[in-house]
Amino acid sequence: MADLYTPATLDSHYIPIRVFFRSFQEYNLLIQQWENYAKAVPRYISSFRSRITDLERENSNLKIHREILERRANAQQEHIFSLEQDIQHGAAICAAEVPLPPSFPSSTGIDYETEEKDPHPINPLLVLLEVGVQLAKKRPAETHIGGSSKKLCG
Repeated sequence: MADLYTPATLDSHYIPIRVFFRSFQEYNLLIQQWENYAKAVPRYISSFRSRITDLERENSNLKIHREILERRANAQQEHIFSLEQDIQHGAAICAAEVPLPPSFPSSTGIDYETEEKDPHPINPLLVLLEVGVQLAKKRPAETHIGGSSKKLCG
C-alpha cells in the first residue's frame, strides 16, 4: 500500500495518485459532455426556428382557410334565407290561388264531403278494377315498359 501514496504517507495534504487520475478522467468526461451539448445548442436553435417558421406559415394558411369557410358559410346562410323567403312567397301565392276543400277526407281517404253532391259519383274501386281488367287482357310482354313481345319471348 505504500506505493499508492506519496512519500509522506501520514500527511493529510496528499491523495492517492489512482484516485486523482480517476477523478481527473471523470471531470474530463463531464467537460466533453458539456462541450458536445454546447455544440448541439445551435443545431437545436436552428431546428426550433425552422419549426417556428413552419408553424407560423401553417397558422397563416389556416387563417386564410378559415376566412374562406366563413365566407362560404355566410353565403350559404344568405342562400337559405333567400330560399325560405321564396318558399313563404310561393306558399302565399298558392294559398291565394287554390282554395282548400271545405272539409278533409275521411279516415279511408276515399270519400270527400262537399257542399254539392255529384249526381253520378265515381267509385275509385271500379276505376281500379277496370284498369286491372285492361292490363290482364294484355300479354306480359306488352306490359313490360319499353319492351316488345318479340324481344322477351323470342
